[in-house]
Order: sequence, then structure tokens, then C-alpha cells
Amino acid sequence: GLDARPPWVLVVPSYGRPDRLRANTLAVLRRQGISPERIEVWLAPGRAPGQHVDELERYRCALMHDWPGIRLRVGVRGIREQRWHIGLQYAEGTHIVSLDDDIEELSFKATEGTTAGTLKTLPPSSLEAIVHHAHDLMLQENAYIWGFSTSSQPRNMVVGNISRKNGFVNGFIYGWRVRHDPSLQSIFSSPTEDAERSVRFFAKDRVVLRYGMYCARTKFKAPA
Repeated sequence: GLDARPPWVLVVPSYGRPDRLRANTLAVLRRQGISPERIEVWLAPGRAPGQHVDELERYRCALMHDWPGIRLRVGVRGIREQRWHIGLQYAEGTHIVSLDDDIEELSFKATEGTTAGTLKTLPPSSLEAIVHHAHDLMLQENAYIWGFSTSSQPRNMVVGNISRKNGFVNGFIYGWRVRHDPSLQSIFSSPTEDAERSVRFFAKDRVVLRYGMYCARTKFKAPA
């Protein structure tokens, strides 16, 4: 049963937009049947611009009624720095799955073709099954990172294909096995963080896992 499966942690870094988090990623996770107790929302210290209360209090007020069991944790400022900080809080080997706070839906390519009709919404409980599959595949392939298709366009997705080749693992949803290895830390800039992380993992492991049949639709680059 799932209770016997290796433990994993689901994290959602978020900054300055508790309502968007609740309306998007948390709603998706609820439809997926993910327990609130499994979810950690990682916040920056202090207040967001224009706010009179700090992030922890703001998010607590926004989520306390609908998500009483969710864990709110305060890390560091900057998404690139925050992602690295999160990994340092866990023992090496821990499987962490990270989602952006603006995911509207998770989908999969059900049939070959290039039309929108080839995509279907991911059924409930599928996300946890994918997480466990990715954990097993990482162990099998000696990989340490996995992600979804970078594109949500059907023509760029592939039914039943999991790539092991060098490629882009988008930060909107990905999982990794923790290593406290400074050579894996993205250091250049937040806009290129996902690409840098992908390259660093491939350079070290010669494999990254990309599930070409799954995608996430997000409000990418929408204003906070």
C-alpha cells in the first residue's frame, strides 16, 4: 500500500500572493487528494511590498479556514535562494516535490496528435502515483531530478515517453533527491535558475528524467 512507500515532502514556495496560491496550486492539490499535512508552503521573512503584516501572518489568515493542517514555514528571500534553503532543511536522500504557487491544472497527453483534445486533466490521486513512480525510476536510473514537459502544447508532448537525456526541467513542478552538494546550487540569476539547475544535475549524474506526457498550466510571469 501507499503507507509502505518511501516518504516524500511537497513544498510550494510562495511570495506575496496567498489568494492566488489558494485559488490555483492548493485547489489542484485538493482535487488530487493530497493531504494538507503533507504540504509545506515556504514563505519569505518579513513583509511583501505594500503590506502591513508579515508574510507568515498574512498567509496564516488567508489559509487558516480552508487549509488548517497545512504547514507554513519561513525561509529566505529570493526564489533561487529559497529552493536551495529548502533542500538544506532535509536529510540527504529525501524526495522533495516542488510546485509553483500558480498552477491552474495538471494534464496528460492521452492520445497522439497535435490538437487540444489530445490533452486530458490528470485524474484524482494521479499526482501521488507519479511521485512514487519517479522515486523508483530515479533509483533505477541513478537520477536525482525529474520533471514534467516544459511545454503544455500537445505538439511538443509525447505519449508514454520519459526522457533520460540532457534537457530543461522546469521549476513549476519537479522533484529531486536531496544532496547538500554546493556544485548543484544555482548561483547565477533567478530567471535562468531552472536551466542552470538542469545543467548542473545532468553534468553530475548524466541523466535527468522528463515525463513528456505530463504538463502543468500556470500563470507564468503574471504580476504578483
